[in-house]
Amino acid sequence: MNRAPYRSEIVGFERRHELDYRWRVERFEMVPEGTTGAPRVPAYGYRWIETLAAAPGT
Repeated sequence: MNRAPYRSEIVGFERRHELDYRWRVERFEMVPEGTTGAPRVPAYGYRWIETLAAAPGT
């Protein structure tokens, strides 16, 4: 992954705000193929697979 900060929900993960994480996630389509999504719904989301690291936040 690109290691950029992520500021949205990761499905299936309960975050503790005092920690910084590295995850393994999978990307999934939020809108079925052949349809048009709502303007406020992103085209894709992320689903948590595993936590690779957790450390005290900065």
